[in-house]
Amino acid sequence: MKDYPPADELLEAVAAFLDEEVKPLLKGGKRFKSIVAANACRVVAREAAGKTALVEEQRRGLGELLGELLGKDGQPTAAVPGDDSSADELGRELCAAIAEGAYDQGRSREQLLAWLRSDVEARLRINDPAFLERNERRDK
Repeated sequence: MKDYPPADELLEAVAAFLDEEVKPLLKGGKRFKSIVAANACRVVAREAAGKTALVEEQRRGLGELLGELLGKDGQPTAAVPGDDSSADELGRELCAAIAEGAYDQGRSREQLLAWLRSDVEARLRINDPAFLERNERRDK
């Protein structure tokens, strides 16, 4: 049983305090800094709430991309990552495969571009969800 609020709720409370209690009392540069601090709290709160899911999704997506990369003999040319591979390690493997031209054309290129779009969207949901909302409204 938890008897304390989770980090994301604490950070949201700090952000609300800054916006509702502190910001109205300030002017100029200090007001701007309070806005930046509140936004930083919200970003960190979203990271705290969604980081594990984001990393797992990156690991899964990178594993699929690298596992789909087949050589002439039908075997993967890049090592198919195991569960112990970190998303960072898999990202480095993907960068090396891209540099070697493994995703330059065809189905693998389409898969790479689709994964990159979804990864950027997932990161934006944490860092700046309003950006996605503005673009969705603009695209309609």
